[in-house]
This record gives sequence, structure tokens and C-alpha cells, in this order.
Amino acid sequence: MELRIGAGRLPARSSGLSGGVVWNNGKAYFFRGSEYMRYDIAADRVDDGYPKPIASGWPGIA
Repeated sequence: MELRIGAGRLPARSSGLSGGVVWNNGKAYFFRGSEYMRYDIAADRVDDGYPKPIASGWPGIA
């Protein structure tokens, strides 16, 4: 499965997403289970080093 964001795409590992948010820093954050991915909208790709545990980047949410 591919999730399209504008003209871009998330990789197949994006299936099963439970939520997402677009921040004003040009990044979109997608959540799945206990992990999240940071997607660079301009570069049209998931940033290196992701997915990461939600607890490490979003305190109080996980």
C-alpha cells in the first residue's frame, strides 16, 4: 500500500497507520502501533533513522 501526500508517497511500511499530523516545519508525522515516522514533504521521503518509538519523540502520548 502507498499513501499519497500531494505528489509524494510513503513506502509500503506505511500500511496500518493509526494517525498522522502535518507540522509547520515541512514535516508530516505518521503513527503506527508504538512507532512513528517523520516524512519530509519537500524531499518526498521518510527521514533517515525512522521509524522511532513514539515514547522517545512524543512524551505523554505513548
